[in-house]
Amino acid sequence: MAKQIIIDHVFKVFGDEPEDALALARQGCSKQDILARTGSSIGVFDASFTIEAGESLLGMGLSGSGTPALAKYASASGRS
Repeated sequence: MAKQIIIDHVFKVFGDEPEDALALARQGCSKQDILARTGSSIGVFDASFTIEAGESLLGMGLSGSGTPALAKYASASGRS
């Protein structure tokens, strides 16, 4: 059983130009600027957190914000 789950610098991009949007995000552009320049939306923007053994995490977000995707990443990270 995993002792901790580490999520480090995770992004989730929605749209037709995810590579361009991700490159702009890594350059420090805002989510609004990325959307204006690429038409792609950053749902999860540079998420980093650690879940220790025995801890629970509640993720909340608006529809289309990438919350289920982030939950999938965390769940997959805890599998051995």
